[in-house]
Amino acid sequence: MEALTDEWERLEAEILRRAKLEAPRRATLAELRKALPPKSALIDFVEYTRTDAATFVEQRCLAAFIISGDKTFRRIELGPVVELTNAYHSWRAAAEPYSNALAAAEQKRSGRKIEPR
Repeated sequence: MEALTDEWERLEAEILRRAKLEAPRRATLAELRKALPPKSALIDFVEYTRTDAATFVEQRCLAAFIISGDKTFRRIELGPVVELTNAYHSWRAAAEPYSNALAAAEQKRSGRKIEPR
């Protein structure tokens, strides 16, 4: 994986050099905080592999990093990706009848064909 990352970075640098462009600079946490308006937030999701120290079992997990306009910074563990995916699909299945009913009502109101999501 490290070799692939190195090759990616080398190719990216070569493309930027040939295009006579500078590499984009990453914003610092201080710059992000300063740029955020009050009552706003920037949320970044990160998927990573967690390894259980006792069993060495690996699990894909998701975390959210939140920078808010009031300058707070938090990391929130969202949990295993498999569980989140299953919960999402259960929610979508439960919401489908409501989505279909809303689409039908909007279609009747507007006269246009509405496809439920």
